[in-house]
Amino acid sequence: MRTPLCERLGIDHPIISAGMGPIAGPELVAAVSNAGGLGVLGCTSMSPEQVRAVIGRTRDLTDRPFGVDLILPARLDQGGTKISDVVERIPSGHRETAARIASELGVEQAAGSANRATDRNALGTDAEAQVQVILEEGVPVFVGALGSPGSVVDRFHEAGAVVMSVVGTTKQAVSVVRDGADVVIAQGTEGCRPVTGHQPRLHGEAVPTSPKSVDRGLGGCRPRPAPHAVATGPHRVGHRSIGD
Repeated sequence: MRTPLCERLGIDHPIISAGMGPIAGPELVAAVSNAGGLGVLGCTSMSPEQVRAVIGRTRDLTDRPFGVDLILPARLDQGGTKISDVVERIPSGHRETAARIASELGVEQAAGSANRATDRNALGTDAEAQVQVILEEGVPVFVGALGSPGSVVDRFHEAGAVVMSVVGTTKQAVSVVRDGADVVIAQGTEGCRPVTGHQPRLHGEAVPTSPKSVDRGLGGCRPRPAPHAVATGPHRVGHRSIGD
């Protein structure tokens, strides 16, 4: 089955693999692209140098189109903000509640793991540098996992890339389309990603011009498209491989 999105992306089947963090590496992405779908690298947790390396490795394995997925948070400073800096922004009452629940459930943290975790860069805080690498490498598809693509969409369009955005509500879908997203990926909590919403129900009449893709995830329940919204659109898959 071919759809207009297949034509636009240069793929044979309307199947897009999700950028599942480090699981979505070059081997998986190349396998999906070589099979006629669109493989997507998960690069949010990588340094700009690592992003360049995995893009190069993917190109060693396939000459078909592929994409890169990044988180684009709106409220975190760029330049490598540490997780420890973000933790300080969490209200003390929230941290105390989390610690109490962990204690009640008998959850223990391995020695030294807290320091190792908080010394890492917070997800999304190298996004600007990562985006620059993706542009330099000429990747044909960019996927924004969170936030609006508005700050980067013009640069990707100038480079000839397609911009996709992951959303969980109609409000988010309308917002990202207005900000220039070419494709909306409808996803709820069954997709194991931090988007607002449970089972996405996007009303097609409220989301002008943009193709929609429905994400099938781990939760065992399927997203429920509203009439005329995503019933005939492409599917984004891949989360289930974590559990299988």
